[in-house]
Amino acid sequence: MKYLKIIYRITLIAIGISILVLLIIIYARINNFDQKENIDHKNELFFTFYTVKQGDTINDIALAHNINPATIMNINNIRNSRAIPVGRELLIPNMDGFYYNIERNDTIDSISIEYNVDKNEILRINKIENERNIYIRSKIFIPISNIEYVMSNENNERQNINNIFIWPINGMILYNYGNNTLNNIDDDDFYDGIGIAAPYGTPIRAARAGRVESVGYDNIYGNFIIIRHSDDFKTLYGHLSSHNIRGGDYVDIDTVIGFVGSTGHASTANLHFIIYRNGESYNPILLLQDFR
Repeated sequence: MKYLKIIYRITLIAIGISILVLLIIIYARINNFDQKENIDHKNELFFTFYTVKQGDTINDIALAHNINPATIMNINNIRNSRAIPVGRELLIPNMDGFYYNIERNDTIDSISIEYNVDKNEILRINKIENERNIYIRSKIFIPISNIEYVMSNENNERQNINNIFIWPINGMILYNYGNNTLNNIDDDDFYDGIGIAAPYGTPIRAARAGRVESVGYDNIYGNFIIIRHSDDFKTLYGHLSSHNIRGGDYVDIDTVIGFVGSTGHASTANLHFIIYRNGESYNPILLLQDFR
């Protein structure tokens, strides 16, 4: 009888352990499922609304939502980032990308190749079950991190290498690109940009849409700004009296980035303007639009 009680107790303990293990397995599976659901939810496309408040900028709104300013501009069809009325409701996606308007002969494959985005990702993000079910003039969301490339395409800034930059200020050419003899400059001195004379404090605008890579001071250029554009182009703005932006800001051709000055190695107020690509400078006169 004593042995039966022992066996009975052991059996109960074994059953209890089995039930406990089963509960742990069930809990783990449920928890794993919930985590998977959360991960999937994070990777799904969804939108929220944001109402523009007094003092808001595209950069501030984008920073608060952890997305690229260019994404907000594309989704909301904003052409001028400085002219967003207070009270306007903006549609904010949870990931970077842009709306693509389906055109005749478009396929998911052709769109995927054009923007170097995984075909299955486009289908999943847009909940397209049959890739043949896309219609002309409908819109799909293309998830892409290099959104400035798309924005510059829409602004026709990437049509060719000529005439793709606007003049950052109006003014007289103080010195040209290359070897100069003006203002007692030696023949063997090479200028990597042009000098544009303008009154002290004249507002300077970005010559092309892009992202501010650097804001700083140099003994030659004085206060300077470097903006990174698509196609690996960069522009430098030197001798500024002060700047109006911060590193990381997205700017377009309507953005005042700084003001003309004479800081650094400059004898008079002017803007030292450089265009370069992969470390090689270009003659800005050849790349600037004809009008000012």
